[in-house]
Amino acid sequence: MKKLLLFLSVLFISHLSFGQTVNLTAENGLELNQSKKTLSAIKNAKIERGDMTLTADKIIAYYKEDAKKQPQIYKVEAIGDVQITSAKERIETKKVTYNLETGQMELTGSPTTRLYYDDIVLSSPNTIKYNHIKGIAVATDGQIKQGKRILSSKTMTAYFEKIDGKFGLSKAEATGGVKLTTETEELTGDNAIYDAKSGFAKITNSVSIKRGNQATLDGGLLEYNMKTGITRLHPKKGETQIHGTFNTTDKATPMIEGAIEKDKL
Repeated sequence: MKKLLLFLSVLFISHLSFGQTVNLTAENGLELNQSKKTLSAIKNAKIERGDMTLTADKIIAYYKEDAKKQPQIYKVEAIGDVQITSAKERIETKKVTYNLETGQMELTGSPTTRLYYDDIVLSSPNTIKYNHIKGIAVATDGQIKQGKRILSSKTMTAYFEKIDGKFGLSKAEATGGVKLTTETEELTGDNAIYDAKSGFAKITNSVSIKRGNQATLDGGLLEYNMKTGITRLHPKKGETQIHGTFNTTDKATPMIEGAIEKDKL
Protein backbone atom coordinates (compact mmCIF):
# COMPACT_ATOMS: atom_id res chain seq x y z
CA MET A 1 0.00 0.00 0.00
CA LYS A 2 2.82 2.40 0.88
CA LYS A 3 4.50 1.67 -2.45
CA LEU A 4 1.24 2.41 -4.28
CA LEU A 5 0.76 5.72 -2.46
CA LEU A 6 4.37 6.67 -3.20
CA PHE A 7 3.86 5.78 -6.86
CA LEU A 8 0.71 7.92 -7.07
CA SER A 9 2.35 10.86 -5.37
CA VAL A 10 5.11 10.79 -7.97
CA LEU A 11 2.51 10.78 -10.74
CA PHE A 12 0.64 13.72 -9.23
CA ILE A 13 3.79 15.83 -9.56
CA SER A 14 5.43 14.34 -12.62
CA HIS A 15 8.47 16.19 -13.98
CA LEU A 16 8.87 15.62 -17.70
CA SER A 17 12.22 15.66 -19.43
CA PHE A 18 11.85 19.38 -20.20
CA GLY A 19 11.02 20.25 -16.59
CA GLN A 20 7.26 20.98 -16.54
CA THR A 21 4.99 19.64 -13.82
CA VAL A 22 1.73 17.75 -14.41
CA ASN A 23 -0.98 17.72 -11.72
CA LEU A 24 -4.03 15.45 -12.08
CA THR A 25 -7.12 15.56 -9.83
CA ALA A 26 -10.77 14.41 -9.93
CA GLU A 27 -13.89 14.53 -7.76
CA ASN A 28 -14.34 10.73 -7.75
CA GLY A 29 -10.67 9.98 -7.18
CA LEU A 30 -8.07 8.33 -9.38
CA GLU A 31 -7.84 4.82 -10.77
CA LEU A 32 -4.41 3.31 -11.43
CA ASN A 33 -3.92 0.52 -13.97
CA GLN A 34 -0.30 -0.61 -13.76
CA SER A 35 -0.63 -3.20 -16.54
CA LYS A 36 -1.84 -0.56 -19.04
CA LYS A 37 0.25 2.16 -17.40
CA THR A 38 -2.69 4.54 -17.12
CA LEU A 39 -4.08 6.80 -14.43
CA SER A 40 -7.77 7.67 -14.87
CA ALA A 41 -9.59 10.62 -13.33
CA ILE A 42 -13.40 10.53 -13.35
CA LYS A 43 -15.95 13.32 -12.76
CA ASN A 44 -14.84 16.94 -12.77
CA ALA A 45 -11.38 15.77 -13.81
CA LYS A 46 -8.65 18.37 -14.15
CA ILE A 47 -5.07 18.35 -15.32
CA GLU A 48 -2.70 21.30 -14.94
CA ARG A 49 0.60 21.82 -16.72
CA GLY A 50 2.36 25.15 -16.76
CA ASP A 51 -0.20 27.84 -17.58
CA MET A 52 -2.53 25.30 -19.23
CA THR A 53 -5.58 23.83 -17.49
CA LEU A 54 -7.65 21.01 -19.01
CA THR A 55 -10.99 19.95 -17.53
CA ALA A 56 -13.32 17.14 -18.68
CA ASP A 57 -15.77 14.50 -17.49
CA LYS A 58 -12.98 11.91 -17.70
CA ILE A 59 -9.22 12.13 -18.18
CA ILE A 60 -6.88 9.19 -18.87
CA ALA A 61 -3.17 9.89 -18.39
CA TYR A 62 -0.63 7.53 -19.96
CA TYR A 63 2.78 7.20 -18.37
CA LYS A 64 6.12 5.55 -19.07
CA GLU A 65 9.25 5.08 -17.01
CA ASP A 66 12.40 7.09 -17.57
CA ALA A 67 15.98 5.87 -17.20
CA LYS A 68 15.65 6.17 -13.42
CA LYS A 69 12.44 4.09 -13.42
CA GLN A 70 10.41 7.18 -12.54
CA PRO A 71 6.92 7.44 -14.11
CA GLN A 72 6.47 10.25 -16.62
CA ILE A 73 3.07 11.27 -18.03
CA TYR A 74 3.48 11.67 -21.81
CA LYS A 75 -0.06 11.52 -23.21
CA VAL A 76 -3.53 12.52 -22.04
CA GLU A 77 -6.99 11.62 -23.33
CA ALA A 78 -9.94 13.73 -22.19
CA ILE A 79 -13.57 12.88 -22.90
CA GLY A 80 -16.78 14.84 -22.37
CA ASP A 81 -17.23 18.63 -22.07
CA VAL A 82 -13.52 19.30 -22.60
CA GLN A 83 -12.33 22.82 -21.79
CA ILE A 84 -8.70 23.89 -22.30
CA THR A 85 -7.44 27.30 -21.23
CA SER A 86 -4.00 28.88 -21.30
CA ALA A 87 -2.37 32.25 -21.80
CA LYS A 88 -2.53 31.59 -25.57
CA GLU A 89 -5.98 30.17 -26.24
CA ARG A 90 -9.29 28.74 -25.06
CA ILE A 91 -10.59 25.48 -26.53
CA GLU A 92 -13.99 23.78 -26.36
CA THR A 93 -14.45 20.24 -27.68
CA LYS A 94 -15.89 16.79 -26.91
CA LYS A 95 -12.72 14.72 -26.98
CA VAL A 96 -9.00 15.44 -27.13
CA THR A 97 -5.87 13.33 -27.39
CA TYR A 98 -2.90 15.40 -26.24
CA ASN A 99 0.77 14.44 -26.58
CA LEU A 100 2.55 16.40 -23.87
CA GLU A 101 5.98 15.79 -25.39
CA THR A 102 5.22 17.16 -28.87
CA GLY A 103 2.38 19.56 -28.05
CA GLN A 104 0.15 17.84 -30.65
CA MET A 105 -3.59 17.69 -29.98
CA GLU A 106 -6.33 15.91 -31.91
CA LEU A 107 -9.64 17.61 -31.13
CA THR A 108 -12.95 15.98 -31.99
CA GLY A 109 -16.08 18.05 -31.58
CA SER A 110 -19.64 16.93 -30.99
CA PRO A 111 -21.20 18.94 -32.43
CA THR A 112 -18.37 21.49 -32.76
CA THR A 113 -14.78 22.13 -31.70
CA ARG A 114 -13.89 25.78 -31.13
CA LEU A 115 -10.52 27.51 -30.64
CA TYR A 116 -10.82 31.08 -29.35
CA TYR A 117 -8.14 33.71 -29.97
CA ASP A 118 -9.16 37.22 -28.96
CA ASP A 119 -11.85 38.20 -31.52
CA ILE A 120 -11.22 35.25 -33.88
CA VAL A 121 -12.75 31.77 -33.57
CA LEU A 122 -11.53 28.68 -35.48
CA SER A 123 -14.10 25.88 -35.48
CA SER A 124 -14.97 22.54 -37.07
CA PRO A 125 -17.75 19.94 -36.68
CA ASN A 126 -15.16 17.26 -37.43
CA THR A 127 -11.48 17.10 -36.44
CA ILE A 128 -8.91 19.78 -35.68
CA LYS A 129 -5.27 18.74 -35.39
CA TYR A 130 -3.55 21.43 -33.38
CA ASN A 131 0.03 21.82 -32.20
CA HIS A 132 -0.09 24.49 -29.53
CA ILE A 133 3.73 24.62 -29.29
CA LYS A 134 4.25 25.28 -33.01
CA GLY A 135 1.02 27.27 -33.29
CA ILE A 136 -0.43 25.35 -36.27
CA ALA A 137 -3.99 24.02 -36.57
CA VAL A 138 -5.45 21.97 -39.43
CA ALA A 139 -9.26 21.79 -39.46
CA THR A 140 -11.45 19.55 -41.62
CA ASP A 141 -14.51 21.48 -42.81
CA GLY A 142 -13.12 24.38 -40.84
CA GLN A 143 -14.19 27.97 -40.55
CA ILE A 144 -12.71 31.16 -39.17
CA LYS A 145 -15.15 33.68 -37.76
CA GLN A 146 -14.24 37.30 -37.13
CA GLY A 147 -17.23 39.36 -36.09
CA LYS A 148 -20.02 38.60 -38.57
CA ARG A 149 -17.59 37.52 -41.31
CA ILE A 150 -16.94 33.80 -41.82
CA LEU A 151 -14.27 32.14 -43.98
CA SER A 152 -14.87 28.40 -44.51
CA SER A 153 -13.36 25.58 -46.59
CA LYS A 154 -12.93 21.82 -46.75
CA THR A 155 -9.43 22.14 -45.27
CA MET A 156 -8.36 25.12 -43.16
CA THR A 157 -4.76 25.53 -41.97
CA ALA A 158 -4.28 28.30 -39.42
CA TYR A 159 -0.99 29.70 -38.13
CA PHE A 160 -0.76 31.43 -34.76
CA GLU A 161 2.00 33.60 -33.31
CA LYS A 162 2.55 36.48 -30.91
CA ILE A 163 1.43 39.75 -32.50
CA ASP A 164 1.76 43.05 -30.64
CA GLY A 165 2.29 41.18 -27.38
CA LYS A 166 -0.75 38.90 -27.86
CA PHE A 167 -0.92 35.36 -29.21
CA GLY A 168 -3.30 35.27 -32.17
CA LEU A 169 -3.96 34.27 -35.76
CA SER A 170 -1.29 35.43 -38.23
CA LYS A 171 -2.33 33.57 -41.41
CA ALA A 172 -4.83 31.03 -42.69
CA GLU A 173 -4.74 28.87 -45.82
CA ALA A 174 -8.08 27.55 -47.11
CA THR A 175 -8.42 24.89 -49.82
CA GLY A 176 -11.45 23.33 -51.45
CA GLY A 177 -14.90 24.88 -51.55
CA VAL A 178 -13.83 28.23 -50.13
CA LYS A 179 -16.65 30.52 -49.04
CA LEU A 180 -16.41 33.91 -47.37
CA THR A 181 -19.71 35.12 -45.95
CA THR A 182 -20.05 38.79 -44.99
CA GLU A 183 -22.96 40.93 -43.82
CA THR A 184 -24.05 41.53 -47.44
CA GLU A 185 -22.09 39.19 -49.74
CA GLU A 186 -21.09 35.61 -50.38
CA LEU A 187 -17.62 35.27 -51.94
CA THR A 188 -16.55 31.88 -53.30
CA GLY A 189 -13.54 30.23 -54.94
CA ASP A 190 -11.26 27.20 -54.84
CA ASN A 191 -8.45 28.50 -52.60
CA ALA A 192 -7.80 31.40 -50.25
CA ILE A 193 -5.07 32.94 -48.13
CA TYR A 194 -5.99 35.20 -45.24
CA ASP A 195 -3.38 37.54 -43.76
CA ALA A 196 -4.64 38.56 -40.33
CA LYS A 197 -2.07 41.36 -40.03
CA SER A 198 -3.27 43.23 -43.11
CA GLY A 199 -6.84 41.94 -42.92
CA PHE A 200 -6.83 40.82 -46.56
CA ALA A 201 -8.32 37.53 -47.74
CA LYS A 202 -7.28 36.62 -51.30
CA ILE A 203 -9.50 34.07 -53.03
CA THR A 204 -8.36 32.44 -56.30
CA ASN A 205 -9.66 30.09 -59.00
CA SER A 206 -13.31 30.20 -60.11
CA VAL A 207 -14.07 33.18 -57.89
CA SER A 208 -17.46 34.84 -57.71
CA ILE A 209 -19.41 37.37 -55.69
CA LYS A 210 -23.10 37.04 -54.91
CA ARG A 211 -25.02 39.80 -53.22
CA GLY A 212 -28.56 38.61 -52.48
CA ASN A 213 -30.67 38.72 -55.62
CA GLN A 214 -28.95 41.83 -56.87
CA ALA A 215 -25.88 40.62 -58.73
CA THR A 216 -23.44 37.84 -59.48
CA LEU A 217 -19.91 38.74 -60.57
CA ASP A 218 -17.20 36.31 -61.75
CA GLY A 219 -13.45 36.89 -61.98
CA GLY A 220 -9.97 35.45 -61.51
CA LEU A 221 -8.82 36.96 -58.21
CA LEU A 222 -10.89 38.32 -55.36
CA GLU A 223 -9.54 40.41 -52.50
CA TYR A 224 -11.60 41.14 -49.41
CA ASN A 225 -10.53 43.23 -46.45
CA MET A 226 -11.93 41.62 -43.29
CA LYS A 227 -11.30 44.87 -41.38
CA THR A 228 -12.89 47.40 -43.76
CA GLY A 229 -15.34 45.23 -45.70
CA ILE A 230 -14.05 46.46 -49.09
CA THR A 231 -14.16 43.92 -51.96
CA ARG A 232 -11.87 44.05 -54.99
CA LEU A 233 -12.45 41.72 -57.94
CA HIS A 234 -9.88 41.28 -60.73
CA PRO A 235 -10.44 39.75 -64.23
CA LYS A 236 -9.45 36.22 -65.08
CA LYS A 237 -5.98 35.72 -66.50
CA GLY A 238 -5.86 36.81 -70.12
CA GLU A 239 -9.08 38.81 -69.83
CA THR A 240 -9.72 42.50 -69.26
CA GLN A 241 -13.32 42.43 -68.06
CA ILE A 242 -15.40 41.21 -65.14
CA HIS A 243 -18.44 39.11 -66.01
CA GLY A 244 -21.62 39.91 -64.11
CA THR A 245 -25.36 39.35 -63.95
CA PHE A 246 -27.49 42.10 -62.39
CA ASN A 247 -31.08 42.26 -61.25
CA THR A 248 -32.30 45.56 -62.68
CA THR A 249 -35.35 45.64 -60.43
CA ASP A 250 -33.11 46.36 -57.43
CA LYS A 251 -31.82 49.88 -57.00
CA ALA A 252 -28.82 48.87 -54.92
CA THR A 253 -25.60 47.73 -56.58
CA PRO A 254 -22.64 45.76 -55.15
CA MET A 255 -19.87 47.74 -53.47
CA ILE A 256 -17.01 46.66 -55.73
CA GLU A 257 -13.75 48.58 -55.77
CA GLY A 258 -11.32 48.41 -58.73
CA ALA A 259 -13.31 45.94 -60.81
CA ILE A 260 -10.79 45.92 -63.70
CA GLU A 261 -7.19 45.84 -62.51
CA LYS A 262 -5.45 43.36 -64.75
CA ASP A 263 -2.00 44.67 -63.86
CA LYS A 264 -2.40 43.51 -60.27
CA LEU A 265 -3.05 39.85 -61.14
